[in-house]
Amino acid sequence: MRTIYFNEFLSEVNKPNSVFSLGFYKANGIYVEKSNIMSRSSHFGERKKFNRNGLLRCIERSNSQVFDVTIDLVMNFNGMEIVRI
Repeated sequence: MRTIYFNEFLSEVNKPNSVFSLGFYKANGIYVEKSNIMSRSSHFGERKKFNRNGLLRCIERSNSQVFDVTIDLVMNFNGMEIVRI
């Protein structure tokens, strides 16, 4: 499996209009994979604030479902395993 470093992952998801897929654990321990999603944050200051809070705010484009993901529980980005060092 290909890998991506955590800081690169954060940089990619915070790019305006970036569309991506994520694999992550929900708070109840269930692993979920979602594709065709975008960051819900509209401007840079808002994105930085959410990152500091430990949340990634997303919207699933296919059904407009809005959801938050705990950044530390994201394991995969666009099919790549996230490496934390």
